[in-house]
Amino acid sequence: MKNRITALLILAAASSLPAVEPSDQYQQISPDLVREVDQAKEKQERGDLYGAQSLLNDVLKRRSDYYRALYNLGLVYQIEGAYSKAIETLKQAEAIRYEQSIPDNSVLNSLGSAYKEAGDFSKAEEYWRAAYATKGENDAALNELILNNLGYLYLQKGQTTNARKYLTESKEKYQSATADTILKLVAEYERRQNQTQTTGAMWAVYGQQPKAGGNWSERHFNVEGDANTAIPKPNETVAAFDNVYIRKNRPTWDDQIGDYVLGPIVGYIKPGDKVRVLEVVDNNPAADENAWYWIRLSRLSKQ
Repeated sequence: MKNRITALLILAAASSLPAVEPSDQYQQISPDLVREVDQAKEKQERGDLYGAQSLLNDVLKRRSDYYRALYNLGLVYQIEGAYSKAIETLKQAEAIRYEQSIPDNSVLNSLGSAYKEAGDFSKAEEYWRAAYATKGENDAALNELILNNLGYLYLQKGQTTNARKYLTESKEKYQSATADTILKLVAEYERRQNQTQTTGAMWAVYGQQPKAGGNWSERHFNVEGDANTAIPKPNETVAAFDNVYIRKNRPTWDDQIGDYVLGPIVGYIKPGDKVRVLEVVDNNPAADENAWYWIRLSRLSKQ
């Protein structure tokens, strides 16, 4: 009997403790509003987007600078496919993040996703690269997500060297299964590019070297049987030690954009591939102290 009474007393004491009020990790927010944002997130996860949206809008009427409410509302709009609203709302959250020094970089990643789904790859790249620059402040899950997003974006843009860079980092640092899957897509894309290359002219960047000679500031090939400082000559064989695009033509200068325009990609050269040099051209102006060498090439029979 005594043990039973003791147990009842313990339970009674426990039930008399005050409930712990929910708090926000970033701002001083009323517990009622924190609770409602948590409820909205639960509704979103259950697929009740209308309910989540209504609850978050109600919260924001009472506290317009509530970061988590704006962030979650932006994600709801994105799921709904209302990308303009998603971007507008996430940018409001981003502005509050900077104004109030909120230590959360995930909003940069989410803005990148919203811009990508809206079809603006340039802004998506800008935000994902900004998110990548904060990797020293992020947890592993966020960094893996950012790296995979960048890798897949560059695959969609056909920039497989960049894609491999970020996906390999994700795979090696975070053992990302998603990165491994996308890397297989990169390899398949490169294989198709090489299969479908045209029989016309093929150009690849060889590297950049001072016109006076000497060490290269950038180089992607070695001349077979010659010093690494050598400039390739027609009919020589060169071996790639880097990933290099094959293009239909060498770059041409465009006065309107003030930059070179690169030709379409028609193939891909992998490290270890050997090609025959048909022509060597310095693409930089004569006044430039550095030569930017491009080679017109033909593939050797075995790669």
